[in-house]
Amino acid sequence: MNFIVMDFKINPETMELNCMCHMRSHDFKNAHLLNLYGVAAIMNYVVWKLKQLDSEKFKDLKVGKLTMVITSCHVYLKQEAR
Repeated sequence: MNFIVMDFKINPETMELNCMCHMRSHDFKNAHLLNLYGVAAIMNYVVWKLKQLDSEKFKDLKVGKLTMVITSCHVYLKQEAR
């Protein structure tokens, strides 16, 4: 993953941690699912860590929306061996 920015915001009304992720480069065909899983894992970690730091304040916090901004989204085609 080629992250430039991961911006986390907590919506106090819904107690959701939302993330805006700006990626410099993204191989949509071969890496999209892995990249989504990676960002989701980071979001879950941030929620878990905030609950560890202040269990009362963040007791209802949950993972919210993910917005991905991709500067160069492309598909690498694998060539067959000759």
